Order: sequence, then C-alpha cells, then structure tokens
Amino acid sequence: MDGARQYGPYFHDKERIGKLIIRTGVHARGCTFHIFVLPDSGANQQDGTEVYGVVSGNPGWTETYGWLHNGPWQADFQAEYESRLARRAQEQMEREALRTAKEQAERQQKILAAYKENP
Repeated sequence: MDGARQYGPYFHDKERIGKLIIRTGVHARGCTFHIFVLPDSGANQQDGTEVYGVVSGNPGWTETYGWLHNGPWQADFQAEYESRLARRAQEQMEREALRTAKEQAERQQKILAAYKENP
C-alpha cells in the first residue's frame, strides 16, 4: 500500500500512457498500483514487463510498492504524474476562486437587500 496511495488517486485502472499501462485497484487494506512497460503502444499488458509493483511485504496486507526496474519510463511516468498534480492543483484553485466570488456576491446582495432609505 505504501507507494500505491501516492499515485493511485491520479490514475485510472488499465490506463495507457504511451508504452506504459497503469493498473490500479483496491483491496481490504488499501490501494494497489502497478506499471507495465509494453513493447509497443498497441500491445496488451500480458506482453509487457512490470516495472513498478510490490517490492516488499505481504501482498494484500503490508505490501510496499516501488520500482522493480529502473529506466527511462521512470522519467516519463514522473512527468505525467507531475502534470496531473499540477492540473489538480489548478482545478482546486479555480474551485476556490469560484466559491470565494460566489460568497462575495451573496454577501453584497445581502447588504444591498437590507438597505433602507431611512436608517
């Protein structure tokens, strides 16, 4: 689960990113996360090699995830992950700005509606 929680929320199961395929999931104790390198972008998962997965612990209980093989796919994956982090942060900022603008408009309307000509 350690190592899977970090990435899992940002990816969908069986998602393809170029020659990578991402496998996410959950079990009773938390998230699962696996990355496979495919020989070409049209290949299936069974044709690929797992490069990120369980590196220690008991699967389904205390597993820790990490890189099984080092290579250029790590930089490609990291770039995609950071892009998704930035996109999520931007979306959060936009939601917050919209909420703030709405609250300000409601506050102004409340003040204007309470105005009386003779105080």
